[in-house]
Amino acid sequence: MRLNYLILFHKNFDQLTLLIDKLSFENARFFVHVDGKYKMLPGEYQKLKDMKRTTVVKDQVDVKWGGFSLVKATLLLLKSALDVKGEDDDYFILLSAQDFPLKCNSAIYNYYLQNRNRIFMDNFTIPYSGWAMDGGLDRLRYYWFMDELVNEEAFRLYMAQKAVGMVRKQPALAYYGGSQWWSISRA
Repeated sequence: MRLNYLILFHKNFDQLTLLIDKLSFENARFFVHVDGKYKMLPGEYQKLKDMKRTTVVKDQVDVKWGGFSLVKATLLLLKSALDVKGEDDDYFILLSAQDFPLKCNSAIYNYYLQNRNRIFMDNFTIPYSGWAMDGGLDRLRYYWFMDELVNEEAFRLYMAQKAVGMVRKQPALAYYGGSQWWSISRA
């Protein structure tokens, strides 16, 4: 079993390399998406390429908080990792480059060994009492332009839609939300 760490990186290059260094062991691989806004300093890209078992995703997405661009970057990471031959019990663990392990590699690896083929993904039905904007329903009712506009402008546009009663058509489905961060097996 291998642990495939999928890392969304947007700032603090030294922290990224420290994260990879701390999680690095023979059964770990790393896949890094570099945010399109990040300008690599001379030598940073080569340093990443030189790190053992580390792949830098070729395509870069300019990730915007709360936008679909985050999903695009995540899918690029997952595709890059799935393109590498592996076993059904391999895990794919989505991390931010701002994360840092609280346990040693053997404890992390043993945890996944003991929980083989379990999925670790937070999810719940919408509306959800822990979310603002009518429990997340407003994310579905109104258009959000987080990738096209800055946060404040996107929020003003959302409020304007709400004020005039402009609502998107929605299929009658059960909707779910959850955390961006997860661990899933290849199977």
